[in-house]
Amino acid sequence: MVSMKKVAVVICAYNEEKTISAVVTRSKKYSNEVIVVDDGSTDKTYPLVKGKCTVLRNRVNKGKGFTLRRGLAYAAKKGFKYVIMHDADGEDDPKYIPKMIKLLSKYDIVVASRSIRRSETRRKLNNFTNWWLRVATEYKIDDPCSGYNAFNLSALKSLNLISNNFECETEIVLEAKRNELSVGQMNVVMPYVSYSHLKAIHSLQINNFYDVWILRHVYGLSISFSKKMFLFFAALGGVVVGKPLEWMFMFFRRVF
Repeated sequence: MVSMKKVAVVICAYNEEKTISAVVTRSKKYSNEVIVVDDGSTDKTYPLVKGKCTVLRNRVNKGKGFTLRRGLAYAAKKGFKYVIMHDADGEDDPKYIPKMIKLLSKYDIVVASRSIRRSETRRKLNNFTNWWLRVATEYKIDDPCSGYNAFNLSALKSLNLISNNFECETEIVLEAKRNELSVGQMNVVMPYVSYSHLKAIHSLQINNFYDVWILRHVYGLSISFSKKMFLFFAALGGVVVGKPLEWMFMFFRRVF
């Protein structure tokens, strides 16, 4: 049986006062250290967890990717053998942590595949991202956008994560492929959570991040030449269309 003293849990939180206390309490049952990274919350998230666990705080909102990178880097620096990341909204049940860690004896990274998604639109977006990730990585993962992942320390240290927003889960899978890491999945049953911080612009940003990443790294991936060419030209087209749309959206949001 794995000693929980070797396990750290990283939780990114932004305005999660309704759920954060219960999430931290449950997570502490399965780990030696719970690390909450508060992303500049304006509600009671920070005071609710202060003193109950390790808390890192962004003074202003920096984005999920930035916040996750900060938490994972902290856990890696402290040398925990196993690091778990999950969300603060109560969707990710910590009871699966022991089983995920057990799977880390076979894989470098384990992704929790959710049986329930927040909405039909969210499910379709996840499936679209999943298809493209399978082409690029050849990993058989049903839910690569899951925010509930487990890492061996060596695997975590090999990931060169740079994203600042909701593309962070996609980047983890892509970086795993670039570093030739093994990725497994575990099916989990999660409660239905109706709300989400993910907006339409974030879905566009995730797609654009994927396209730019492919243009930079596709030739170094261990996939066939024909797949590389297909991905290169598809990503090029995606950038030509997607980036102007993202810039236009950001411009009008600032102006109006």
